[in-house]
Amino acid sequence: MSFNQPPEWSRQAIWYQIFIERFRDGNPENNPTRNTCKNALTDSIPDNWTVTPWNNDWYTMENWAKETGPDFY
Repeated sequence: MSFNQPPEWSRQAIWYQIFIERFRDGNPENNPTRNTCKNALTDSIPDNWTVTPWNNDWYTMENWAKETGPDFY
């Protein structure tokens, strides 16, 4: 099955892109940990990996991300 054109119904649809990582952390107890991310990521998890603090500057790369090198994203 090839996909060359979007479905007809999608031309009239309203699309939303939701960035879940930008919502307030209402329950820190259910935040991901290194163990819960173990099978979700293809690369190894840095030893100093942490959840990004809510008030962190969005454009500042965290220390653990800097250590992964320039190809992090």
